[in-house]
Amino acid sequence: MTPFQKQVKQALASQSNVCSDHVTASKDGTVVAKRAYFYTHGTTAESWAGKVAAELVTAGISAHVCGQDAWAAWPKTSYFVAVISEKTA
Repeated sequence: MTPFQKQVKQALASQSNVCSDHVTASKDGTVVAKRAYFYTHGTTAESWAGKVAAELVTAGISAHVCGQDAWAAWPKTSYFVAVISEKTA
């Protein structure tokens, strides 16, 4: 796990506004945060990724966040996914 990945995981674990269910570090250097949903209640994957990005900015972490909707038919679980990568200069 890279120092960037550790920093992101710690920031998301300590922030209560994001409410992610899973935060995992990938071998390619990205961090994947997931939040399960049954009903979206108007929330989109992009809006949730924006909330994740705002929390990272608040924590002083410069990152690129991409939102994805991993929808699955019931009874499987659907997820909002935020793929977080380190910003390069």
